[in-house]
Amino acid sequence: MQPPSAARPRPDARKDGSMRHFVPSVLLGALAAASLACQDLPIAGDPNDTDARARTCVDEPVPTDAHPRLLVTADRKADLIARMTTPPLDLVTAQIEAAAQATPTPIDPNVWSAGANGDNADIAMNAALLGWLRDDPALTRRAADLLLAMPANYETNTDWDVDIGMPSPLIGYAVTWDLLAASGQVTEGELAQMRQTLLTVTGGFFDQFLNDDVHRRAVLGVAQNNHPIRAASAIGAVALLFPDAPDADVWLNWATSEVAYLLGPDGRYLQADGGVSEGPFYYSFAYVAAMPFLIAMDNAHPADRCLHADCRNRNPIDPWLVTDCVDGAPFVFPDLLRTDPILKSMEWSLSMRLPNGYRNAMDDAHLRVSNGTALLTAWHQAPWLMWDFTHPAEGELATMGWGMDLRPWHLAYLDPTQAPVEPNWKSRFFPNTGHAFLRTGWGHDDLWGMLVAEAGPARKTLHDHVDGLQFTLAAYDEVMLMDSGYFKPNDFTLPETSHPQSHNVLLIDGKGAPDKGLLTAFGDTDAFLEHPIDGGWISAAEARESYEGHTIVRTLALVRDGWFVVADTVTADAPGEHTYRWRVHPYAGGDTVGTVAIDGDTLHVVRNASRLDVHLASTLPGLAWEDVPRTKDFAAPHVHDLDGLGHHAVLDGVVDGSAPGFLAILAPFKEGAAPVSVTAEDTPEHTAGWRVGDDFVFLRDPGAADTFTLSDGTVVETDARWGVVGLDDGAVYLSRGTYVSVDGVRTDVDAADGVGVESP
Repeated sequence: MQPPSAARPRPDARKDGSMRHFVPSVLLGALAAASLACQDLPIAGDPNDTDARARTCVDEPVPTDAHPRLLVTADRKADLIARMTTPPLDLVTAQIEAAAQATPTPIDPNVWSAGANGDNADIAMNAALLGWLRDDPALTRRAADLLLAMPANYETNTDWDVDIGMPSPLIGYAVTWDLLAASGQVTEGELAQMRQTLLTVTGGFFDQFLNDDVHRRAVLGVAQNNHPIRAASAIGAVALLFPDAPDADVWLNWATSEVAYLLGPDGRYLQADGGVSEGPFYYSFAYVAAMPFLIAMDNAHPADRCLHADCRNRNPIDPWLVTDCVDGAPFVFPDLLRTDPILKSMEWSLSMRLPNGYRNAMDDAHLRVSNGTALLTAWHQAPWLMWDFTHPAEGELATMGWGMDLRPWHLAYLDPTQAPVEPNWKSRFFPNTGHAFLRTGWGHDDLWGMLVAEAGPARKTLHDHVDGLQFTLAAYDEVMLMDSGYFKPNDFTLPETSHPQSHNVLLIDGKGAPDKGLLTAFGDTDAFLEHPIDGGWISAAEARESYEGHTIVRTLALVRDGWFVVADTVTADAPGEHTYRWRVHPYAGGDTVGTVAIDGDTLHVVRNASRLDVHLASTLPGLAWEDVPRTKDFAAPHVHDLDGLGHHAVLDGVVDGSAPGFLAILAPFKEGAAPVSVTAEDTPEHTAGWRVGDDFVFLRDPGAADTFTLSDGTVVETDARWGVVGLDDGAVYLSRGTYVSVDGVRTDVDAADGVGVESP
């Protein structure tokens, strides 16, 4: 199904695996003008806030005569030959062999294409690797002919954002040249011709994106994300290969300055706890280009050699606030492979993994697997990354080609001695990023939930969505309540799915937090992740956000590894009547696989063999489910693009009044199994309550009655705002309260931090 206006391919259908940031070339001037004020402040200081700045660097030339030195060094040849038959690397070898024999993409001599040249660079790189390892002249010749066929007329390219497509042709062909030079089977004249082509293309690319300040400001300066990371990694690889080239120092200084900053502690791209500002999809897109460059730096650039800061792409406006970078200041490149930040980002990425093996489609994203995470096993003991690689969403191994062909690096750097082991955590909280993940385990039949509450640089990014308070849920191999993914109807608009109406949030008179705007008009407002707790029988976290004259505190809790609670307390800044819509987006209804049905206070969601009952109550009377009608195709809130473009049902629990609380039980189960037992309790005014098996879940507005008499005669008394009480085993979770009494038996709870838990 395609939108009426779009005969174009899906936004992510580029041959390099990237997703287009569609802004026509005619808008570049306007974009640059909008970001001009971001670029003109004086900058001072070291660009890399790491221990590296304390080390003295040496201004000496980098060796140029050893080949290969980008992908691997020559002393590892025997090791790689042995690895080719070692499981699971034998499966990687088979994929390299297939890639080396792929059919080349035709090259248009009149239009330089990163996609077509990148496709052929993938073939050449894999063929050159096998040719070098096996001393195979036929494969070496195949690689050489492909590189010789790449045109040097970079200036004829027509993609304004060609920068994100450059890692495949530049890194791929740089590695190819390096291996061909090591093979001894290519003439000096051919190597010289290939070198000149690579330098000409890289020079044209650098001139367009770095020496042309308008283009740089419009594309790289305002982005501070995967764009400069991918551009720098591509340019840096060529500079490392040819350090004696006239512009190599300039190229490498900019590339290393950019990568060290963005992947370091001051870049505000990686958060202190490992989360990434632009979400799992685009972080993977940045990471797959950065890793080959980081490895090449480790192999080819002595650790003590001086680099010199190039600050041209630093941005002084919020959230980056860079005013202390000094052009030309000497620094040494930080050891990002062996230190914690990137490893922590992989922990965040893996926490984002759904039961079906894909990463969640939050922010501008589709459902995708993550490429290259397990490469870090070469520098860290992280067998859970090997598990992620060997337990993919589909196929025998996780993809090694999305965004950048990393098959050769997998052969060279996976540690097969680290037997795959499931992660040693389940629920996980990232308070700096504002993400809480609640899960029962790592299998296909496990449950998974996510709560979003981002603030500051964690939410201020071009690819962010207005999704504070958003929760998503997956169960039994299916996404049940979803983020709507990434859909742009045409080249001139923001994603349809970026605004709050396309997320599982509370709308007040139809509005959520401020809509997303262009460039640094990020929209949304700060939300804060608070009171994360893993009590064994219950895991929970709160998200707090203020908009439309209200403050909402939303808690997502996973109870007894069987069901979830969403509890919303709402405070209005001033008295007044409003319409409140408790919105959910099932991955069902519309033209999706699943179905939805409303039965009184319960929403039934069916997707294949997975089921979800959403039981919703409010502290105000009159709550009713409404099916939001679809009035326009390919428009919010019904459009989504997760693993295909389509429409889904959108449901609102609607109530009128002032500052109601909402209490929802999300009860998943498999087809053929008994549903979770959930019944509504008749509770006092301004309260709500559910009986879930032998547990009582309640919510009270301020000043409401503190005593509940349940349908079986049990009397529960509490001062808490909301909570879960085990009626048969003494388990207690209380929010904003200190005690609960069940039939006169009192339990006092230490809730000094706002929440308290007592285990059974």
